[in-house]
Amino acid sequence: MNLDSLRVYAVSRLAWTKQQQRKLREQVRETPRELLDRESHYLWGRRYLLQVIEADAAASVQIKHRTLILRVRPGTTQEKRQDILASWYRQQLK
Repeated sequence: MNLDSLRVYAVSRLAWTKQQQRKLREQVRETPRELLDRESHYLWGRRYLLQVIEADAAASVQIKHRTLILRVRPGTTQEKRQDILASWYRQQLK
C-alpha cells in the first residue's frame, strides 16, 4: 500500500481509536498484590488462595488443591516475596 492510502485509513479510524483508548483507560484495574494470606491469585485461568508460611527454610511455592502456598523466611520483604513468586511463574511457563 502506498503512504497516502495508509494515512487516509488511519484518519478514517481516528474516532474509533480514541474510543478504544478511552475504554481501556476507564477499565477497572486489578488491585496491586500485597502477598498476604487468603489473597486471590490466578494461574492458568483458575483462582487460588495464597497461603504464606514463614519458616526457617529455603523459599518455595507449591500448589495444593486450590491453595498457592508460598514458603518464605521470617521477615522477608514484600518485594522479595514478589520476586520469588515471579520466578516460580516463569518456571511454570517453561
